Amino acid sequence: MNFSSLGLQYIRRTVTKCTVLEFGEKFTKVGLSGESTPRVVYSTPKWPTSEFGVVSVKEWVRYFRSFFHEMYFEILLANPKKTQVVVCEELYWSYQLKKAMYDVLFELGVKGVLMVPAIAQPTYLFPSGVHYAIMIDIGYSTTRVAAISDRAVVTSSIQASEIGMKVVVDRLRQLLVQTGGFMLNGKELGRAESTQVMKKVPDSVLEDILAKYILVPQRHIEGKRAGYTDCEYPAYIQDNGNLSILWLTISPEARAKSTEALFDSVDTPGEGGSLPELVAKCLEKCSCETRAEVVSSVAFIGGGSSILGIQERVMAELDVICSRNETLKALAGRFKLTETKFPPSMRTWTGASVSCALGLSLSSFKKEPYSKLSDVPDWSRTTVTDLEAERKAKEEKENAKIEERESSRRESAIDSAWGVEAAAELT
Repeated sequence: MNFSSLGLQYIRRTVTKCTVLEFGEKFTKVGLSGESTPRVVYSTPKWPTSEFGVVSVKEWVRYFRSFFHEMYFEILLANPKKTQVVVCEELYWSYQLKKAMYDVLFELGVKGVLMVPAIAQPTYLFPSGVHYAIMIDIGYSTTRVAAISDRAVVTSSIQASEIGMKVVVDRLRQLLVQTGGFMLNGKELGRAESTQVMKKVPDSVLEDILAKYILVPQRHIEGKRAGYTDCEYPAYIQDNGNLSILWLTISPEARAKSTEALFDSVDTPGEGGSLPELVAKCLEKCSCETRAEVVSSVAFIGGGSSILGIQERVMAELDVICSRNETLKALAGRFKLTETKFPPSMRTWTGASVSCALGLSLSSFKKEPYSKLSDVPDWSRTTVTDLEAERKAKEEKENAKIEERESSRRESAIDSAWGVEAAAELT
């Protein structure tokens, strides 16, 4: 898609190009603003972990030094000192991660850094005048839902759950062992052998199966009743140091049930945890006016949203859940899916690219102001002015406390002096 057709020729000539980065847990997308697709999409190096649960800034700095060196000098082959960087920030990134990212980028000498809310960026791809939406982000390990009002995240509506494509991949792996067939180098395998061989099949193979052969049924039914048939899939695995071909038979049950992990609690309302219920909770946290606006524009992003039939299934389940909920009953039947010309997995990056082409990157943080800040900038505060105002307010508050203590000390000293003089007069 050529953005010049959108009337952005002037903006593209006058606004400096910047690097747009979507740093996902599974994949990283990097490219230049004003372009419709990223220059490079590659697997994200494994995130650092800690036995205490919180990864320190020092460990993240070590990780990002390697990450950005590879990104700029081996993948993009670009000089970081000539660019500004716009990062699509996830809602629950830790302080340590953001602090390390800023530090390393400024260490590389970039002109400026700006973090924008990843979940709100696809609104820049919507038809003109549509600034409200419910964003459903089905990621690798987490699913996030948020209401967007005037292209800003309604913070009270944010919902997240640890149901993502990792859960679906694990369910598919389990179903293939239970119901599928395995043939390794022309030899059919039994259940015990299949279990051992399945451990050698990488997640990338299962993700490919999800994209090609899985179709989410419109309701929870058996695979054969849904009209599914067996499918054959060839995969290459390492077997005793040799490259072997493994033929997988994907059963109708595996094709129909692997995605049910996202909808497990729909039939037991109130327990929570399913994807449609997550959306319902998001709506409950919104005001009545916001609900009426956002239900007319439901958008899906993230790699998990690309599975065939998942969007239609969520929309159908939403109507069922809302019809059971007294608070949301009026919304049943009013949900509308908003489509764009871009696949769900690319909408966040492309939306950020458009927003940068419109001049959003001009408000990026420079190194000198950042070094004076006491906090890390994030998507909830998008200008240096906001953070400077916070810093000045904090300083004024501290100065007021100091002045109050000094005043109290002076009054005490005066009282003590008067007491001494009064005692001298009495004697």
